[in-house]
Amino acid sequence: MLKFTVLGSGSAGNSYWFGTKNHGVLIDCGLSTKQIKKRMEENGLSLSQIDAVFITHGHSDHVGSCKILHKALNKYGNVPFYMSKGTYAFSDDRCLPRTIEFISCGGTVQIGDLVVEAFGVTHDAPETLAYRVEHKGMYGGVLTDLGSITPRVLNKMRSLSIMALEFNHDPKMLFEGTYAYSVKERVASMEGHLSNQQAEDALAEIASPRLQQLIAAHISERNNTFSHVERHITRALKRANAIHDIKVHLADQHIQSPIFEIEAEYSLVDY
Repeated sequence: MLKFTVLGSGSAGNSYWFGTKNHGVLIDCGLSTKQIKKRMEENGLSLSQIDAVFITHGHSDHVGSCKILHKALNKYGNVPFYMSKGTYAFSDDRCLPRTIEFISCGGTVQIGDLVVEAFGVTHDAPETLAYRVEHKGMYGGVLTDLGSITPRVLNKMRSLSIMALEFNHDPKMLFEGTYAYSVKERVASMEGHLSNQQAEDALAEIASPRLQQLIAAHISERNNTFSHVERHITRALKRANAIHDIKVHLADQHIQSPIFEIEAEYSLVDY
């Protein structure tokens, strides 16, 4: 059984947990350690169920609590933190633990009964990675903080039964909003964040009976609305002729998602 929960997703902090009965991994620690602990406990989990931490890139909303979390996890043993060399060089030293394990695009790491694979995505931080997590032939993945979806990324998406996919912004809201124009250009660039339409187009192309649970993630609180996201997801599934039941959840910045569980292919439970 592969489990997944979004502890928080958005510009104020991101953290995701994948696990099984015996092992667990955290992807990103942009939330405070206090919030990671609290939100895990509210889902019946604990910090002891983090056997490794994987960082996607060096922006503070993904890496901010690395050092403090590393210290908190020391009581449970030697918990490795993985990131690319580019992320290590880019990140603020004050955020980083002393010991880092490096992983590069195409690299895989086995953490107990989980296999974590890194692959490259386009974002405005050096050597940004996304991760796919496998357990007994079941795959989950987190695809946020990318400005475009390459054919290679699209192929990874096709394998996923649980997918957190970025629906970051509505372009009209973004460009009519209060951000400085340079920030608007960065967000909308090929190395920025996925718009609702970009995410819709990708979802329409890959939606199949394999995909059981979709989590819309990294939804901008300033430049998007849940109703916009829901409309684009509905259109994507219609375009894909997705007549099977794909469950949809919209991730929140301020509260954790339920735990989603894949018991076997095409069988999903959440609580």
